[in-house]
Amino acid sequence: SLSKKDMQSFIVTLFDSNIETNVKVELLKAYTNKDMGQYELTYLVEYFIQTNYPNQPFYNKAMCVCGTG
Repeated sequence: SLSKKDMQSFIVTLFDSNIETNVKVELLKAYTNKDMGQYELTYLVEYFIQTNYPNQPFYNKAMCVCGTG
């Protein structure tokens, strides 16, 4: 099982423009071939959202319907 820090490193690696595409492809292949635990998926989604949306909008009395909470 990968830790929160591991999942953070995973996302950082995928978004790093200095890392070659073939390295990212191999990383994704290795990751998708392993069993994924609940916490790994949670950490992956949390860090992915934080990376892409560091300043998430807040709308009073609004309900999120995007599926990420």
